[in-house]
Amino acid sequence: MRRSIRTIISVSIGAALALPIMASASGAGVSWTAEATSVALNEDADCSNGDLDMGIRTTGDVPREAGVTTDVTGAVLGDFDQNTTFDDYDSTFIGYGQPISPDQADGTVIGTWAYIGATPPDANTAEWFVLYRCEGTDGTGTQDVLFECFGAFGTCPTSAEVWVPTIDAVTPVVPGADVEASGTGCYGDGGVARLKDGDTVLATADGIDASDGSWSTTLTVPDDVAPGTELTVEFLCGPDAEPTSEAVASQFVVQTPDTTPVTDDSSTTTESTTTTVPSGPAPAAQPTVAQPTFTG
Repeated sequence: MRRSIRTIISVSIGAALALPIMASASGAGVSWTAEATSVALNEDADCSNGDLDMGIRTTGDVPREAGVTTDVTGAVLGDFDQNTTFDDYDSTFIGYGQPISPDQADGTVIGTWAYIGATPPDANTAEWFVLYRCEGTDGTGTQDVLFECFGAFGTCPTSAEVWVPTIDAVTPVVPGADVEASGTGCYGDGGVARLKDGDTVLATADGIDASDGSWSTTLTVPDDVAPGTELTVEFLCGPDAEPTSEAVASQFVVQTPDTTPVTDDSSTTTESTTTTVPSGPAPAAQPTVAQPTFTG
């Protein structure tokens, strides 16, 4: 593992990116704690390394530390797991080494994840994660940070694979109605959803927020789409003009509007017959004629 110390900065909880989450080892025979207080992508990180600046607070004899870098397929680009020397530590460590090999192409989305505590990690372990789109291999490129996270183990993603978009099954609707679309992925990138009939785009929702790794939007089916038409909702990361992922899609068939009254399951629907009564005076009653009875 490559670890370099250029600057050690003491930080307070108020200076952290978010409220730190304590990971304490309080079980029998365990006498250490680990806390993540901040995280940032190191200024020299790029497509050749995913180094982090990590706010760390520990007490006692902490056993292990580890790091993993991944791409959006989940492939491991670099990793390590070793004994740690972060005992009774309270500072921001600048340039925590996160290896990447081989160097990645510009535009690759990389997840860089580290933890300090136990191996395998548990609730007592603290973790740090940054998702970014890399540029360059000499520290001079611009890195597009998509998502940052730190806290107790289980708080953050552990792989860049979470960036890949997904889409939920779409509930069919009738012409003129709104389609509810949702899914996951695209942390920090936002996305675009399109309603399509074949290759024809019927509606678009751009700039969809996906900052927390989930997204949702509505798209309206045009009134003139015939019932029985199969439509597609597709979603991509990035803006409509320049998407940054492959599309994921869900198909549905436009429904025929239902003119039958909708009733509760417990109710009974009966047919009613309408009789037209002519206006004016009621007709006179007709006499009843008794038939004679023959007794022989």
